[in-house]
Amino acid sequence: MRSMRAVPFVVVAGLLAIGCSKPPADTTKTTTESTTKQVGSTEESKVVTTVATSEGDTTAVVNSYLGTVTVFEPGKRIEVMTGNKEVHSFLLEGKYELISIESVTAVGSKVRLVESKGPQGQRQLTVTIAPSSE
Repeated sequence: MRSMRAVPFVVVAGLLAIGCSKPPADTTKTTTESTTKQVGSTEESKVVTTVATSEGDTTAVVNSYLGTVTVFEPGKRIEVMTGNKEVHSFLLEGKYELISIESVTAVGSKVRLVESKGPQGQRQLTVTIAPSSE
């Protein structure tokens, strides 16, 4: 008879053990690192965002340059000079899934060039004329 009284406790303890052994809920951790270098009215910045999940890490990188166009060959390449005469060159053929360059872009234009690489490796390049206040 005593062994029958213990059955409910054994059943409850078993159910608690099963309930406590569930795998932990999916957790996501996002880390962002940002650097900016400004010289005069020019600027270089880089933002790296990493998302860590139980299925692996993904990383997105965005590079931004505010400077003067020194070379522009539509469909081929563009170069932007930032502070301390640093030149950043970009080939426009085949590397990017999306390229957007304002039609008024020319050598001597002050522009904001943004190059991004998404978590699946997709690349984009955007060039916009910088407002006079930048």
